[in-house]
Amino acid sequence: MARSLTFGKNLSEPTPAESSSEPLLIWHPLTPNGVAGAARAPRWQLWVALTLTAALSIATTINFFERAWVPVITKAIESLDDGGAIRNGLLEPGGQRTSVVLAANRNLAIALDWSAAGVHDQASDVRVILQIDRALVCSLFGCAGISYRTLGDMPIGHTETGAWWRAWRPTILSGIAVGQAMFLVISWWVLAIVYAWAIRFFAFYLDRDVDFGGAARVAQAALIPGAIWLTVSMYLHTEGWLNLFGLLVVFIMHVPVGWIYSGAACRYLPPRADVLPANPFQPIEEETHADPKNPFRGAGD
Repeated sequence: MARSLTFGKNLSEPTPAESSSEPLLIWHPLTPNGVAGAARAPRWQLWVALTLTAALSIATTINFFERAWVPVITKAIESLDDGGAIRNGLLEPGGQRTSVVLAANRNLAIALDWSAAGVHDQASDVRVILQIDRALVCSLFGCAGISYRTLGDMPIGHTETGAWWRAWRPTILSGIAVGQAMFLVISWWVLAIVYAWAIRFFAFYLDRDVDFGGAARVAQAALIPGAIWLTVSMYLHTEGWLNLFGLLVVFIMHVPVGWIYSGAACRYLPPRADVLPANPFQPIEEETHADPKNPFRGAGD
C-alpha cells in the first residue's frame, strides 16, 4: 500500500488521499501544528527528536565546562606550590601564606585567601575561595562553605593535585554528561505524564480526539522547543554573549514554553467523530409521508 508523506499538515483537515492510504506523518516541534502531529506520528520519530535534542543539550553543557571551567582549574592547580596538604581539617600551603587569585575568567575564579578581607575576583560568576579551614563557593545566590574535614587528609600541590586532575578529568566530564542525560530522561517522562492529563482535559472541551498515549507524545514534543531555546542560550553564555543572570531568566522561562505549545497544539488535534459537522454538499433527502386514508371518500374514488 502506498504511504503518503504529510509535512506540517493540519490534522483537523484530512485530505481525500488520507482516506484511501495510511499517512506517514513527518512532524516537527517548531510550531503548535507540528507538535500536534506527534499524537499520530510513529513513536520512533519522537524518540529520534528527543534523542537529538538531549544530545545537543549535553554537548553544549560539556562544551561550556571544557571552555569555561577546565582551563581555570588547570591553571589554578599549576599555580599551587608543592608540599602543601590538608591535615586535621586545615589547609597547609606548600609555599608562603599569601592571598592570591590562582586563576580566573568571567565564569570561574579560584583564589587562596589567608586574610579576613579576602582576595578574589568579584566579576566571576562562580568564585571558589580556599581559606584555612574551609572552601567558600560564591555566586549570585550567596556563599556556601565546605569544611576540609569532609575531604580527609590529602596532599595539595602542583604535582599531586595535577596528577589527580589529569586522571579524573575525563571521568568527571563523563559523569556530568551521564547525569544530565538521566535528568533529562526522568524529567521529560514525568512532565509528559503530568502534561498529558492537562492535554486530555483541554482537548475534551475543544472536542478534539486524542487518547492518553497521544497526549503524552504531544507533551513530550512540546518540551523540545523550550529545551532548544535553553541549549542555544547556554551556547550564547559560553561565548560571552549572554551573562549568568540572562541565562537564569531563560532557564526559568523555558518551562512555560512547554505549557504554551501543549495548549496551542490542542487546537490542531483531529476533531472527535461524534461531533463532526454535517457535510454541506450532501443533498438533503426530503421526508415523504404517506397520506392517510380519507374516511369520507368512496371506495371507488
